[in-house]
Amino acid sequence: MGRIPRKVWVLGLTSFFTDVSTESIMSVFPVYLYYFLGLGAYGLGIVEGLAEFISSVLKGLSGPLVDRFWGRKKGALFGYGLSTAFKSLFLLSTYLPGAAALKAVIAARLGDRLGKGIRTSPRDAMLASVEGEKGRIFGIHRAMDQAGAVVGPLLAIPFLYAFGFRGVFAFALIPSVIAVLILGLGVPEEPRYGRRVPIIQTFRAANWRYILGISVLSAGVFSIAFPLIAVFGESARLLVDVRGRLTVVMLFFVLQNVLYTASSYPFGRMLDALGPRNSLIVTAAFLLCMDLLVASLGLGMFQVALFVSLYGVFMAFFEVGRRAATALITEHGAYGQGMGIMHLSSGLSLLAGNTVFGYLWSRAPWMALAFSASMAALSIPIFALSARK
Repeated sequence: MGRIPRKVWVLGLTSFFTDVSTESIMSVFPVYLYYFLGLGAYGLGIVEGLAEFISSVLKGLSGPLVDRFWGRKKGALFGYGLSTAFKSLFLLSTYLPGAAALKAVIAARLGDRLGKGIRTSPRDAMLASVEGEKGRIFGIHRAMDQAGAVVGPLLAIPFLYAFGFRGVFAFALIPSVIAVLILGLGVPEEPRYGRRVPIIQTFRAANWRYILGISVLSAGVFSIAFPLIAVFGESARLLVDVRGRLTVVMLFFVLQNVLYTASSYPFGRMLDALGPRNSLIVTAAFLLCMDLLVASLGLGMFQVALFVSLYGVFMAFFEVGRRAATALITEHGAYGQGMGIMHLSSGLSLLAGNTVFGYLWSRAPWMALAFSASMAALSIPIFALSARK
């Protein structure tokens, strides 16, 4: 087991500070949008699905472009900077009346995902180009990324109590700027590959099944926003004070991210040992079992705590698994394109899946969970038929 290259640590720190910013916002975003600005569960599902769609389309476009024209660092830096600029709209929304505030928040969320879409494929391509075990490399990166998601909401809680939503959104701008500076100063630009790799040759023929399987599985992956609005609703049984209930939501969000962080590196090591096929089967089976368990138990406070905890472990499996698997099956010189294809196909599925999930959740949560479980079950035979790597 060799030494982890400096590039992995610098990219990890960039993601750490970005997630301190993003997840401090996301820890209150669903409640802010759903309860305070009046958007329903179906609308929340559409916003989250559309956010993932925008992000995924840009991931698909930016991947080939950075391989041939932009350069990976330049593409990533532009994306991080764009997200930082749009996050200022969250702060602006706290000074606006209801309808205008809702528009500003939706624009901020979509604009942040626009930046994420531009930066993700070049950043993942930089990680994929690092020599070494891909599961370990992506596991370390995801662990550092999610460590920021633990720290961010905890640091934001005092700002929530002192200044309300406005304090959280103002605080979130600081680490976002720090992340841009770390990437700009800490990573040299990589040479562009130049030669165009035809899309069909990005992966060997048998390995396209991985992309299909990841896309089907992604349709069953829902936003953390849904468990969090369940937490806020259930907390009313225990607390009357709104800020106290919001703090409970933020702490549950931290719990999810602690488990995500703790699971990322071990799962990366497991992927290196078992290979991408078996690891993705484990991921899909985990989602299937989680959905069935939560649907059968209902959504009391204890059950919601279990739901959030299992969700954190699953997301570590899903995010590390799909990235490391794509790095392993992509042909040399096409890492940006390979990541772009995976993120695009996965993101389109996330859009469709979150829209359906949000509609079903507004009718009955167990129906939404049954839909998620069916997508997980459908992906398992697709992965089983994929080539070994």
